Amino acid sequence: MASVNFKKLKSGGDVKAMLRHCDKEERLKHEHSNKEINKDLTYKNITFVKADYRTTCKRFDDRIKTLDETTNTNKRKDRVQAFGLTIPACKDMSDDESRHFFQDVIKHMIQKFGKDNIIWAGVHYDEIHEYVDGKNIETSRAHMHVYVVPEINGKLDGKTFSSKANMIALNNEIDSIARDKYKIIFLTNDKPRKKSVEELKVDSVRALKAEAKRLSESIQRGNETVKSQAEHIQRQSNEITRLNNIITKQNGTIDELNIAISEVQKDDAVMAKLEQSLGMRSRRKQKSRIIQHDYDNYER
Repeated sequence: MASVNFKKLKSGGDVKAMLRHCDKEERLKHEHSNKEINKDLTYKNITFVKADYRTTCKRFDDRIKTLDETTNTNKRKDRVQAFGLTIPACKDMSDDESRHFFQDVIKHMIQKFGKDNIIWAGVHYDEIHEYVDGKNIETSRAHMHVYVVPEINGKLDGKTFSSKANMIALNNEIDSIARDKYKIIFLTNDKPRKKSVEELKVDSVRALKAEAKRLSESIQRGNETVKSQAEHIQRQSNEITRLNNIITKQNGTIDELNIAISEVQKDDAVMAKLEQSLGMRSRRKQKSRIIQHDYDNYER
């Protein structure tokens, strides 16, 4: 549900911290806790109050000083010195439509709150990103920041400024601008979020960090398993190497035996030729027949 977010700023330090965050030049100089800021898109941001950071801070200080020295009677230490109003663009608005829409909204706010009380106003197009809302992935919208001194009848009156009736009135007035001129709805009457987009951003980051941690632990367990398997494979490889060495040695022994047998066979062949040449072959055969004759008689 699109609606204006009201943020109380009780001290001058709080106000100036937000002014520094929003100023285009300061935005480019510094790193921010909001990691979704894309500085490559900061050039698209719009500033309606044409003044640098220091001049804007002085303008705020001067406004509070003027009120305190004239009509303001609220001197409490915990008083609200300014409100940060955040107004999102209507859903599905193009950048061009949103620029004109925000121009109309700030004109209305100047008339409503007084030009002297509008310390700074501008639009951020460099924070558009995806975030998790429940189970859904949503895309944030361009939004306008307006920093307003809550002066009512010459007095700092944050309670009245942010009363339920006044918040409803401002939302309805912006919705009328959207409907009448742009034929689009600002207050969509969707079920309101329990958390703001900024809170959802934080939740998204936490969820992503938790998922990253889970994946990291899973990878670590996987690495340990791989390491264990690698060690097992190495042991098997070492055993295979050992057996291959034994087989190689045995093959060497077999080769040596085969060579020896071959040499013996060569010697037998030589001896056979020699016997043949010397006439010994017939005598060997005769002797063999005598032995066979004796064996046959023995069998009887």
